[in-house]
This record gives sequence, C-alpha cells and structure tokens, in this order.
Amino acid sequence: MYDTILVAADLAAPARAKALLAQAQRLCGPDGTIRLLHVLDAAATDKRRASAMAGLLALSDGTDHRILPVLRDGAVAPHIRAMADADGADLVMLASGLPDMAEFMRQTTATKLTRHATISVLVAPQTNPERTDQHV
Repeated sequence: MYDTILVAADLAAPARAKALLAQAQRLCGPDGTIRLLHVLDAAATDKRRASAMAGLLALSDGTDHRILPVLRDGAVAPHIRAMADADGADLVMLASGLPDMAEFMRQTTATKLTRHATISVLVAPQTNPERTDQHV
C-alpha cells in the first residue's frame, strides 16, 4: 500500500483516467492521499478551467475522502514532478498512448517522468490501441 499517490489525469480520455484512478484507490492505504492532477496549457480560459475542474470532480465523484482534485496550468511533466516532490508522493501514475512521430522526437510525458524519476512511476499503457501510419 502507498501513502501518497499522484494520479496525472488526461481529461480528454475520461474512461482511461477513471480506470487509472480506480487502480490508485486499490493501491492507496486507507489513511493515504490521492492527488488527482490535470494540467491545462498556460493559455487556458476561465471557461476551460471551470470545465476541467468539473471533469476532475466528476472523476473523483466525492465518495472517497482520499481523493483531492488539483488543477494546474503549464507544462505537464514539470508540474507532475514538482507536485510529487512537494507532496512526498510514493507513486506517480499516468496513462500513456501510442506516440506519433512528433511526440517520439520530443519525448512523451511518460518518458520524461520515468527517465528522471526518483520515485516509482506506474505508466498504464493504452489497451487495444489503433495504430496508424503516424505512430512509431
């Protein structure tokens, strides 16, 4: 069991985020904390922020006191690392899909986190991904 888990949620894929959160709930101790983080781009409008927070609240559904939704603006990987360090997280969890060529060349968030991690990082791969000519 983990005491502090940081779940990086992609609200563009709510079913995957929900599955990842459910896994975190199984791995977190009864007195633990699960930070449910979504990072918006820096130019996000107030309407997008409100929509994202509503999405986080819908994912957490208010039934588990261990889940704390958090919304940040900026680059994803640095925010995940900073929050994990600040909270003393035992585990970081995030989903990963198939990278296209552009993502492959600049590295995915999952790659950046696992390469420089000082704590455990669980990367949940996409199940049954659809490959196209753009994927590597």
